[in-house]
Amino acid sequence: MQEERTILLVEDDLDTREALDELLSDAGYEVIPATSGKQAIDYLLADPVHPPDVVVLDLMLPLVSGWQVLELIRGDPRLTSVPVVVTTGVSAADVPAS
Repeated sequence: MQEERTILLVEDDLDTREALDELLSDAGYEVIPATSGKQAIDYLLADPVHPPDVVVLDLMLPLVSGWQVLELIRGDPRLTSVPVVVTTGVSAADVPAS
């Protein structure tokens, strides 16, 4: 029997988090929800030897941003191999042209 793959889902918006959780759970993943960047960091540092298989990370989080979580993941040798899928609620229309 194949071991269930885990996804750390970091999303502060309840509706988005619930929809993604349901979608990923239905696809056979064990979803660990985190509602804030701090919660995600606490989870990742609690057992960095056994990290999640993937992190789905909202970049636009209050207080501790998704960027800060990503910086931790990429800066910790125990976590650098964890794939990160970034999401955001900001539309391309909201981003100023460069």
